[in-house]
Formats: sequence, structure tokens, C-alpha cells
Amino acid sequence: MNFSKIASVVVLALATLSGCAAESSGSDTTSPPSENAVHVAQPIVVTAIAQVKPGTEAEFEAAALKLVKATHDEPGNLGDVLTRSKSDPSTFLFYERWASEQASQDHLKAAAVTEFFGAVKADFQPGFPQLTTYETLAQ
Repeated sequence: MNFSKIASVVVLALATLSGCAAESSGSDTTSPPSENAVHVAQPIVVTAIAQVKPGTEAEFEAAALKLVKATHDEPGNLGDVLTRSKSDPSTFLFYERWASEQASQDHLKAAAVTEFFGAVKADFQPGFPQLTTYETLAQ
């Protein structure tokens, strides 16, 4: 095997490991990926911190538990957790894992999410909820 053939195999292996797969064109599979390579969706994590007004914690928790239960059945949901701060019972953290960014975006359009925000919108402290999306680096 000559040097250019080895280099092509290394480039293809690195592209595969990085989550990109070359389009199948029936050509030599050891050639580098084309510029039309398709990116394979990677799981993401979304966190949402919610701080609610004093006296609304129980109402918020009930609505949040209902949302989490409904979210478990959504396509692309890999798991989600609802937590409450031990030092401040008015602060909640949602931790969600999604199969892809698209699955997370679809979740935001779901009826359960619309219903949840309709029920608790007035409970949030100013500046909340705070959403952050994370890319998966290793599993």
C-alpha cells in the first residue's frame, strides 16, 4: 500500500470517528470524504434553570413533573431529570438529553411544553428560565 493510499484511509477513519460519513457513490471507499459528506447527528444536553417566585414552588413543581413525564415519550428523548436546589427550594434544574438538536427543537414545539409555559409563565423570576445547550464530546 503506497503513502497516498494510507493517507486516504487515515482521512476516512478520522472523518468517520468525527461523526461525518461520506456519501455512498460506489467509488473506492478509501478515498477522502467528499465535500457533500453528511454530518451524523450527535446527542446533545440541554439544561434549564428556573427560579420561581416564593410561594409558587409547589405549583411549579407539579407542572414540571407533568412536563417531564410527557417528555419521556417524545421522539429523540434520551432521558431527562428534574431537580430542585437543596439550598434554595425556589430554584429548579431540568437536565435533558436529546438524540439531536432537531429532536430538542421539536420538543420546544410540543403541546406539553406549550401547556407547561402557559401554566407557569407568571411564576418565573425575571431573567428565567435560563437555557443552555451542550454538545456531546464523549459518552
